Amino acid sequence: MKAILIATAVLFTSALYPSSQARASEVNEVAACAGMIIGDAAITYDLDGNSDTLELALEVAYAGYFGYVFGTMPDQQDILQADSVMQKNIELIFTKYENGAYTNETYEDVIKCYQSNSVQLIAHGEKIRDNGSTILQFVGNAKTGLMALLQ
Repeated sequence: MKAILIATAVLFTSALYPSSQARASEVNEVAACAGMIIGDAAITYDLDGNSDTLELALEVAYAGYFGYVFGTMPDQQDILQADSVMQKNIELIFTKYENGAYTNETYEDVIKCYQSNSVQLIAHGEKIRDNGSTILQFVGNAKTGLMALLQ
């Protein structure tokens, strides 16, 4: 149940993004990794209560995702689909934790997502800087929502 609430807490509004021609599979891959990072951040916060660590992980996840979105301008429909992929991965990771199924393989997948996300941070650094206030707004909202759900 917590996993569903967590995924819902970070639901994006797609009205922020203009349309363009980007491949849906690419934005879905970026969103999937962002979801895994957010799910793992929620687990870490649930275990240790460190809000600073939670915030940093959210910043990395959102900056990578939004960097890609603002840098490539995918179609609005692709963004809606990517948001759904992100939510599903948040739920997937947190559900694995709740069910005792979070394995070393899951952890390795999360690490791979951090590595993949770092490529987005580098490739779209300028767009991340240009849209920093929007990204930080999402980070703040997600942090507040996650902390409230996990208290």
